[in-house]
Amino acid sequence: MPLNLTRSDSSEGLSPGDSRLLLLVATGSKPGILTAPLTCLPIFTYGFCQTRLTIQQAGTIIFTWPRPRVSGSTISRTAGYPTALKYLFMTSDTPSSSELMLSVIVPVFNVAPYVEQGLTSIVNQDFAHAYEVILIDDCSTDASLAICRNFVEENQESGFRILQNPTNQGVSVTRNRGLDEARGRYFMFFDPDDLLPQNALSTLTRAAEEFAVDIVKGNNTIFDESTETAARYNVRQTCSVGRDQILTTFYEHDKIRGHPWGKLFRRSRLGSYRFPAGVRMAQDLFYCSEVFSQASSLVLLDRNVYRYRNRDSGSTGSKFESGSYIDWLDSVENTGQFANSARHRRAHKNLLLRTMTQLARECRKLPAEQAKRVLEVIEHRSEKWNIRFLQLIFGDRLGARSIARYFKMRLAIHQTRQQITGSH
Repeated sequence: MPLNLTRSDSSEGLSPGDSRLLLLVATGSKPGILTAPLTCLPIFTYGFCQTRLTIQQAGTIIFTWPRPRVSGSTISRTAGYPTALKYLFMTSDTPSSSELMLSVIVPVFNVAPYVEQGLTSIVNQDFAHAYEVILIDDCSTDASLAICRNFVEENQESGFRILQNPTNQGVSVTRNRGLDEARGRYFMFFDPDDLLPQNALSTLTRAAEEFAVDIVKGNNTIFDESTETAARYNVRQTCSVGRDQILTTFYEHDKIRGHPWGKLFRRSRLGSYRFPAGVRMAQDLFYCSEVFSQASSLVLLDRNVYRYRNRDSGSTGSKFESGSYIDWLDSVENTGQFANSARHRRAHKNLLLRTMTQLARECRKLPAEQAKRVLEVIEHRSEKWNIRFLQLIFGDRLGARSIARYFKMRLAIHQTRQQITGSH
């Protein structure tokens, strides 16, 4: 029976379907007061508050709005909360037995030494819901496809299926094909040379259901043959991020990075967005920027949900030799199109500065002639992006941390110029 939701001070109502909140209500011994934290909703952007739901008769819940004060600011009695309630009820319903809870999208290309171990980490999950694993081979030239076929044959009850690209099309097109095929309530990305902790899928989906959010981002470790360490951007405490802060938090890059793995996305809200094709570097950054800009709610978990394998695939100069670093700069620049407020634009300027500083420091390791060309690009982009000392302080009003980053960039440029001069 649909739940009739009304407000105590208005006749306006909503009619959502079966919901997790209704199940919580049903666990009470008698109809009465249910206190539910709605910290994840877009309206609650400044902290935590409690709403009160009163059951007055079968199938009816009265919503009482106590005008809480949060961080010294009074939240409006009317602004936005019918939409927030609808979002809560419509997205927190318990999945039917036939519904896939999750789609795991796995692009495969020349990962023969690692892919079996990666897929085994998926099979060994403690996940109790129905899910699918979509393997898309992008014309691997090693034994990756054969290993995947053997693995799927041996694990026929595990929800795996294999797709093949007709030609090598790159990771963006490959992931996009997985998005086209996905049927789960949520979707996530997994690179088959990495690993998943045993409770990764259950941890992510449980958080998505409990907080009723569009995106869940978990912590990750970085490992190689001898060591494994926690990522620097991991959070120490689980927290929710309000809608107005999501893109800012992403641009800041302190708690979230631009890779798609280690995150869970709600498909009904975010499943229509795609990776840009033909981009050689940082295509993940652009995709995540767009997705995060469209999300209404985000939770950052203090639980480890991903193990990233650090593979030394070449020297620092490889992206400079191929020229793909230009695509990196273009991607960072293009993410600014999603900034729609002064706060967003300031955070994006910080991302531009952060990128330029990283590029300048890497440039110190390059041969003289190559470094000279990269320095020209740095100076051109600095002018285009208006990365100038006075502009950063008085125009963009960036903080001390950003100004310190600017001086690191200038120091790296100076050191590179000295190295170039000394090589002649």
